[in-house]
Amino acid sequence: MSKVYTSKVIRKGEIAEETISISVERPPSFEFEAGQYVQLGVEAPLYPDPKGSSRVFSIASSPLNKNELEIAFRNTGSGFKKTLFELRVGSPVLLEGPFGHFVLPAQKNLKHIFIAGGIGITPFLSIIETVVNNKEGIPINLLYANRSTESTAFLKKLEKLEKDSDCVNVDFIVGRIEAQHLEKHILNLNDTIWWIVGPPTMVTEVSCVLQQIGVLQKTIRTEAFIGY
Repeated sequence: MSKVYTSKVIRKGEIAEETISISVERPPSFEFEAGQYVQLGVEAPLYPDPKGSSRVFSIASSPLNKNELEIAFRNTGSGFKKTLFELRVGSPVLLEGPFGHFVLPAQKNLKHIFIAGGIGITPFLSIIETVVNNKEGIPINLLYANRSTESTAFLKKLEKLEKDSDCVNVDFIVGRIEAQHLEKHILNLNDTIWWIVGPPTMVTEVSCVLQQIGVLQKTIRTEAFIGY
């Protein structure tokens, strides 16, 4: 059963074009797995929002970081996002969770292809950082698409994680993910899991392309990020 925690902002900054990262204190008893998400809310929103004063965010930081939880979001202009944008260090927030099953399976002999669109990178970042720092040796190929290099969140961090690991490879893509980007990763379909996170349209399109080139639907995991 999920639990509600009180926390506060300890860091905030722009990490890419129109993309904000907020780190909050991690409550001592808050445990989660890489890839899960949290419901984050504020008690007194600065701007009205018809969808309320809380939203769900994938946790971008690793469970190995015991001091803070990091989330990231695009500045879409909603009342809630505007409130988050104006939070200051020390501002109180509410956390509920963790939630979700978008986590690596226990089997260590599988290969993983991560396909991220935009801010859909957040659960993958948590997983990759955990795998690299634990030296688990799990093969991961990340295909990360954005509209421009300037809008690529966590660019430097991902480059460093790739450099520090023999098992992680990152392809940064400007524009849409096409069949040509995916086909080169079809080596052995029997031991590969494909993970897709991003806007709903992108998730649907990439899933369809994968199936057209021979990937079985049962080996595809998806999570759609809806802007709010």
